[in-house]
Order: sequence, then structure tokens, then C-alpha cells
Amino acid sequence: MFAIMVRIDAALAFLSLAVVPFMVLVFRRYAGPMLERGYQQQEVEGRLYDLVSKRFRAIPVVQAFEREEDADRRFRATGLSAIDAALATTTVELRFKILIGLVTALGTAAIPGWSAARPAGAAEPGSLLVFLAYLGSLYVPLNALAYTGSIIQGAGGQRPARAGGLSAGSGGSGPAGGQGAAAVRVRDTCGWRT
Repeated sequence: MFAIMVRIDAALAFLSLAVVPFMVLVFRRYAGPMLERGYQQQEVEGRLYDLVSKRFRAIPVVQAFEREEDADRRFRATGLSAIDAALATTTVELRFKILIGLVTALGTAAIPGWSAARPAGAAEPGSLLVFLAYLGSLYVPLNALAYTGSIIQGAGGQRPARAGGLSAGSGGSGPAGGQGAAAVRVRDTCGWRT
């Protein structure tokens, strides 16, 4: 596809690649915030699911001690936190998508403008239309790569360092009698210790 664009007009073909560094800059700027907001959203939703599960198991106890209002208040607060986290995630992702779209739109708009303004003369209208069709075919995979990179990074299991969670340590009762065997301990992640 790019080879065909070069055969139509080499200068315009290489100009069309000028969007790639800007796409990389946008991706680098928003990859971290998208990952962080996505992780926060998953964490808050996990707390919400945990709260609902505990409340369903504890309905008789809550009703026996007349703690329905307290349970409702906790659920409402956790639900609002989940909504806030989802909105924060959506805001960052939307900014990312708008900027990526803006970069490709400006790149597409620059092609006919530069073609008309260059000293060598404008490209033929027919060849310019064919070139723009190929340009659209070039930008679709570039956009897909930008979005796929953010999805892969979000799903890659990369999380910020946390106080709770899984930790690997030496010792314990492993198959080698505790010498060099890795033991996994779960520390306070959901409000209880195991």
C-alpha cells in the first residue's frame, strides 16, 4: 500500500508518515494515565462486588441489628466511587482517541493542501483522490496499532506497586524443606488476612 503511494507521489507518501511521531507522542503521554485509571476502576469495582457479596451473606445479621441504613450508605459511597473511577477512565481514553483522530485528520488534510501549494505543481485530481484512498488505508492500521497498544498495556497485568497483594518470599514449607523454595503469601487485600 505504501509502495503504491510512493509510486503515485513520493513526496506526499513520505509527508503522510509525518503523523507517526505525533501518534507515538500521544500514545506515550496517555498510556500511563490510561493504565492507572483502568487499574483504579478495576480496584473500585472489585470493592463494590466484594461489598455486595458480603451484604447478601449478611442480610439476616444486618436486619437483626437494624443496620440497613449503614449498609445502604456504604453501598452508595462505593457505587459513587465506582462511577467516578469509570468516568475518570473514560475521560482519559476519550482524550486519547480524540488526539489520535485529530493527528490523523490533520495529516489527511495536509496532503491536498501541501499538494496544491508545492512549487512542483499540484497533483492531478484523480491521482490525488486515489492517493487519499490509499492514505485512509494506511491510517486505519496505524490507528488500530495505537488503540491495540493501549489495550495490551492495560491487559498486560502491569500494576503500580501496592502495599497489599501477593508477595514471593523464601522460606516456608516447600518441597525442598524451605531451602530456596518460593512461598507465596497473601497480605491484606480484601479486608481479611489469610
